[in-house]
Amino acid sequence: MDWLYCQGEPRYKDDFVETLVKSRPSYAARYADAQQVRARQVYFQALEDAIGEMRREGCARRRIRVRITAQVREEAAKPGETIRVHLPLPVGGAQVERVRMLSMRPACGVVGAQDSPLRTVFFEKPYAPGDVFSLEYEYDIVQRYVEPRVEQVLSEQPDLYLQEQPPHIAFTPFIRSLAQQIVGEETNPLSKARRIYDYLTQKVTYSYVRPYMTYTNLPEAMLLSGKGDCGLYALSFITLCRCAGVAARWQSGMAAGPFSVSSHDWAQFYAAPYGWLFADCSFGGAAWREGALKRWDFYFGNLDPFRLPAASAFQQPLRPAMRFLRNDPYDNQTGDAEFESGRVEAEDWLVERELLSIETLAAP
Repeated sequence: MDWLYCQGEPRYKDDFVETLVKSRPSYAARYADAQQVRARQVYFQALEDAIGEMRREGCARRRIRVRITAQVREEAAKPGETIRVHLPLPVGGAQVERVRMLSMRPACGVVGAQDSPLRTVFFEKPYAPGDVFSLEYEYDIVQRYVEPRVEQVLSEQPDLYLQEQPPHIAFTPFIRSLAQQIVGEETNPLSKARRIYDYLTQKVTYSYVRPYMTYTNLPEAMLLSGKGDCGLYALSFITLCRCAGVAARWQSGMAAGPFSVSSHDWAQFYAAPYGWLFADCSFGGAAWREGALKRWDFYFGNLDPFRLPAASAFQQPLRPAMRFLRNDPYDNQTGDAEFESGRVEAEDWLVERELLSIETLAAP
């Protein structure tokens, strides 16, 4: 239960109950909200089904349709003042094969380049009372199954994505010491990454956390406390991998399906001849806690097809850049907005993300 003192009194994070249910199977079994318990069970069964499909067929293909709607809370609106809005859009490449815009409101949105590391649709207009900004689009995602083997990994690996990226991806004395403890004398990059994945999924507990802006170093915050959310898992994995000489990078956006849309972050690491492989320590940790070892093993090297990747790098600028501090300077999963005179605060930015449909596509 994450808490802090505020004027001498303890204040608990508002979603600590969700953290307990999500991270402790014994609490989940006692949860009084039967509908939520059932939804969780159905969700994990859908993941198991998709993972089984990938293992049988070699990949899973989905066409996913999403709607994102956002508006400024009436009390915070500034009629007549120019408003600038960024809403997330799937990045090109990676596992996304096609993005098709179905509707845009208002029609003045500018679609970001496919190769943008943080892709959005940008709106700029004089604000009118009741303005709503929305996107509806569908995209095809192809998630291929890989069973990487240590003995097939090449000795020559590319020299990329190994650098620090302060303030969060930083090789502090603590990070260097921990990376050395985890990987030991191992030299194979796949084995190094696996040891780091095993450590994070087994030793760190999932927990909803405070806004990232309140932390000076996100991986250290997780690794010293033993708890954190999906973004901290991904950053800790990337930082430890790079510190150990394994190329690693960020990918994030949303878990889009099988029944809902929610923000999510994960990582990639490189091992030739396989290329970029996935690591989702958050989903992997959930599988480990539940004793679902096949699913735990799957999320080292693979991802399920229920994803909407909207960023391929961490802490990237929006284009065009915002003039004021973003609500999320590291990502853009729920959009961001600002007026000429200042930003729209998170509590004044009302966002709804809807999963409209998921269609299974046949192999080409």
